[in-house]
Amino acid sequence: MSTNSEAKPAELAVAQANEAVLRRLPFDDTGDLADARRGFMGTAGEAVIRSSDGAAVWDLDAYG
Repeated sequence: MSTNSEAKPAELAVAQANEAVLRRLPFDDTGDLADARRGFMGTAGEAVIRSSDGAAVWDLDAYG
């Protein structure tokens, strides 16, 4: 096993994939990061989670 810990440049395909992600996603919008740092993880689209037969199995409003 090699013990060389010096950083090497990324392979071309990896560098290109990373650039594509940087262009596609809004990395300059840090609002979600600020929310996460405050502990906010998001909201649920539906407050009641139901089983396949329609019965309520979890009610998020109960924690409001």
